[in-house]
Amino acid sequence: AFAFAFTVAAVSDLVSSSLVRDAAGSISYVDPTQWNYGTGYTYTLYSYAAYCPYETLDTWTCKWCQANETTRSFQTSGFFNDRDTNTYGYAGYNTDLEQIIVAFRGTEMGSLKNWITDLKYAKLTPLKSYPNVSVHDGFYQAWKNLSPQVMPVVQALHQQFANYDVVVTGHSLGAALATLCMVELAENNIPAYIWDYGRPRVGNQPFSMLSMQSAKASFRHVNQRDTVPHLPLEAMGFFHAPTEVWYHENEWRVCDPTNGEDRTCSDSQYFDTSISDHLHYFNLYESCSSKKRTDDEADQLDSTPPPYWPPTADQRRLYRELGLKF
Repeated sequence: AFAFAFTVAAVSDLVSSSLVRDAAGSISYVDPTQWNYGTGYTYTLYSYAAYCPYETLDTWTCKWCQANETTRSFQTSGFFNDRDTNTYGYAGYNTDLEQIIVAFRGTEMGSLKNWITDLKYAKLTPLKSYPNVSVHDGFYQAWKNLSPQVMPVVQALHQQFANYDVVVTGHSLGAALATLCMVELAENNIPAYIWDYGRPRVGNQPFSMLSMQSAKASFRHVNQRDTVPHLPLEAMGFFHAPTEVWYHENEWRVCDPTNGEDRTCSDSQYFDTSISDHLHYFNLYESCSSKKRTDDEADQLDSTPPPYWPPTADQRRLYRELGLKF
């Protein structure tokens, strides 16, 4: 009853209208307040840009930086990096869209540190002094390390561009960091929109409520059978925040806006998940290189455990019992 569906054919006109300037010279149909294809596509580019080298982000010449009209006028203002957790991000502003963008990098393919941070034993830890609110300890530690770098940059941008919307985005681990960033921005009277991709579960159910209340609007994209949004497990006390937007069978579905675990959306695919789908949001392979992943390589991702996946023996047993691929 809560899901609204958009086929790819139905959104084709929206794509063209969202990627061009209107008669007044302004870019139209990039609206963070409500879901549409063009806006989701645009923030995917910002999320993927976080995987690119610093030099190309500083000059905004990376593969994803110049991929679309809606991203080309962006200017970077600051970068964040924590070596201990191997996490990274950037922030800046887009004068055409009148938006401040904060983006976080996800798990790098060759980075064991990032993957361990992402998928190590799930353990909940209290979030500050919030009653009953707990979050993944690895994600929280990574955010605490980055926060002293992120907050001053965003606060300065917000002061300079007081009328601009603030949009936080990220893919994979970057989506988890974006969620924690959005909550802290709200604590500091900078309410933000969050559009993210392949987000793992970040905290418990009280945290999902806090996240929902903190965001001006939240759209959590799940691509088909992406395995990462199913982890950490609900059985371990984790719970997603709404609103999920699920791409499945050539159709986009905007799911229950009040329940992050809508059983009619990606939760219905719980026992048939894919690593390859995690890497291909909006049919774009997340790498910053020009190489495109072939169908054979994508199939191999789902048939063999990749080198960056280090589950323990107990985790492997649990995944087998639940029918999860690893």
